[in-house]
Amino acid sequence: MTTTADAATAPLPTRTAADSTYQNRVAEYWNAEENPVNLELGKIDDLYHHHYGVGDADRSVLDETDPARRRERITAELHRLEHAQAELLAGHLGPLSPADRVFDAGCGRGGGSVVAHLRYGCRADGVTLSAKQADFASEQARRRGIDGKVRYHCRNMLDTGFPTGAFAASWNNESTMYVELD
Repeated sequence: MTTTADAATAPLPTRTAADSTYQNRVAEYWNAEENPVNLELGKIDDLYHHHYGVGDADRSVLDETDPARRRERITAELHRLEHAQAELLAGHLGPLSPADRVFDAGCGRGGGSVVAHLRYGCRADGVTLSAKQADFASEQARRRGIDGKVRYHCRNMLDTGFPTGAFAASWNNESTMYVELD
């Protein structure tokens, strides 16, 4: 499915991202979160994922005797694993083209949307309950020069304001725990 450029860039209606006490608490947590591990991993290539990762870990990084080099190697290995997870999921989005648009539900700091864009050339819209994460991800897209193709929004993934059928594919990577099933 493709959408017109006008629909892809049209402003969303004003709405509140968090619809409940729980979602407000999630947003407050991520708006305040400054975990240096999450930020350190992304500094490797400016792809911020915040995921566990998939694949076999290179445990030899733990054998490094130089403390500074050991930290560098562990950081690089953790980032490799989490990036492998994003690539694995992106590979399941289906046959996409630059004319397509992807929805990244619970995008966090935006790494998954960038991965999808880099792989397929498609447009991507990510949503997160955290205004801080949406702003961070938007700045990363701007720095990469892809902010015209990859956009981030402080929205609830279950009530985005996007029109039905606006996306060719959708994904969620480790953020379903923020959905209230009631």
